[in-house]
Amino acid sequence: MSQYVTLKRKDYYDVVVCLETLEHAGNFWNLLSDIGDKVKYGGFVLLSARGATPDGRSTIEHNFPRDYWRFMPQSVPHLFKLAGCKVLETMQDPLLPGFMGIGVRNAW
Repeated sequence: MSQYVTLKRKDYYDVVVCLETLEHAGNFWNLLSDIGDKVKYGGFVLLSARGATPDGRSTIEHNFPRDYWRFMPQSVPHLFKLAGCKVLETMQDPLLPGFMGIGVRNAW
């Protein structure tokens, strides 16, 4: 996450928003883990990212700064789990393949 925005405090933020960023992170799993560390227990994480069509075709590459990943609908619960969150609600983007969702950080 440090290559994007550095959130200084652990277990501090009520809400962390990560929109249309995961597909640009070379190591999205580390980014999600860092997000989970920064949000308070009981705090919320909002995620959205580009996906692929059911036949596996990608949406148009928007290579700024880089464009590495596309996420299938079945990956969304796993993405929230990487952030230490329980999924509250997700939906498919109505215009382009992708998802939007909100999760709450668990105290496992």
